[in-house]
Parts: sequence; C-alpha cells; structure tokens
Amino acid sequence: MENSLFYSYVESNEKNKGIIRQIKEYADNNHNEQIYVINAPLGEKKYSYSYQENIIIILSPKHKIIFLDLNNNPDKFEEYYEDFIEDLSSLSDKFKYKDYIGRPREWKKDLTVIKSLNDFLNIESLLNTHTISSELKRKNELLISLIIGSINNIEKIGVETPKTLLEKVRNNIILFDGQQTRFIYQEFPKKSVSIQGLSGTGKTELLLHKLKELYTSKEDVKIFFTCHNIALANTLKKRIPEFFNF
Repeated sequence: MENSLFYSYVESNEKNKGIIRQIKEYADNNHNEQIYVINAPLGEKKYSYSYQENIIIILSPKHKIIFLDLNNNPDKFEEYYEDFIEDLSSLSDKFKYKDYIGRPREWKKDLTVIKSLNDFLNIESLLNTHTISSELKRKNELLISLIIGSINNIEKIGVETPKTLLEKVRNNIILFDGQQTRFIYQEFPKKSVSIQGLSGTGKTELLLHKLKELYTSKEDVKIFFTCHNIALANTLKKRIPEFFNF
C-alpha cells in the first residue's frame, strides 16, 4: 500500500530519482508529516516551465516551500522561481485568496526558500533548517492547497488560526493526502475504481475534483452518473454546478 503521507508528481530522471527516494523514505519514517514533491502547479495544465525537469519543489505544511535546483544554473533557476511565484499569485487571485494572504511580496520571503543541489546534505537537515512558526502554518497550508489543486473556499474558512474546537472543525483547511491526490491526477489501468469511507469523510468532494480533472483533460468529454437513490442524484445535480462555478 502506498504511503498516504507522500505524493510525487515529478517524472523520475537521473538528476532527481535519488533525492525523491530519500524524501519518500523520510515520509515513510515520519508518520505525522504530509509531503508533496512537484515541479509545477497541479490541476492547472497550462502551467509548465522549460527548466522544470531540473527542479523539485518540496511542500510540507510545517516547513517553507523549498525550491531545489538540481542543475546548479542560477539564471535559469531564478527565472523558473519568478515564473512559478507569478503563476501562484495568479491562482491566489483567481480563487480569492489574495485578499486574505496578500501579495507574493508579503509572503514569499517568509514561506519560500530557494536552494541549489550544492546546499543539499539530506532531506531531514533541509526540512529542519526551514521549519515555520505556528503563526505562519495556516497561510502556508493555503498556499500548498493552491499548488496541489485542493482548493478551499477561503471566504468561509478565513486565514486566521482557529481558536476553539468548533472553529477548528468549521475552518479546517482541506489538503488532500497522497492517496487522494493520486486518485485525482493519476491515470488508472483498471476500468473500475472504488472509493470507500465513512459518512462525512469527503468522498463526494474528492469525486468532484476527479470529475473536474477528467472534464478538463480533453476537448470533448461526457461523464455519466448513476446514483443509488433519488436524494443523492438531486444533491449531485445541485453540487456539481456549484463546484464548477467556484
């Protein structure tokens, strides 16, 4: 069974496979830390970069967003970083995060760090060097949610750290774990895939994100739903347009 706390959306090559393996091993041994490895925003296929095969970005809610240059080319790396931040800012504006988390100049110094392969000793040392304060953790989670396509309605949950238990439940930031993210973005060889979970665990939300990924992947896509009762069918008829509008 694949680790639900680790997800990589980077095509393996000679430059990155050793580091990705090290990050996965770290995730396997640290069972309370979600880690994503990417080199372009997920869920928005229009964002790609000529230098991205030389980059890995390490995302973890407790640490700064780490940009690691595997090719030691400062000029290309800086260009990639600025383009990525510009695109992340565009996503922030699109989903109305910017009013809450501010512009990049307000958060990129505190929440991002750029490193070359020469700076890399091991993943544990790298992460420990770039932990963030509890005050910044929520804003960091919101940025990660934009990058991995786990979009939250920020107008409802806000950016302030919840104080009470009820606020923590109501204003929880949804970050899809490794298995959930694989379900959304991975192509499966099987014709049938099942999702299981208790009531209220987010199965429908996950399905809607998969629906969006399928619908936007090709020019002419039709998706057919069957439901086990009329009540669920009526609920989906209401939720799907709301989700796509959002």
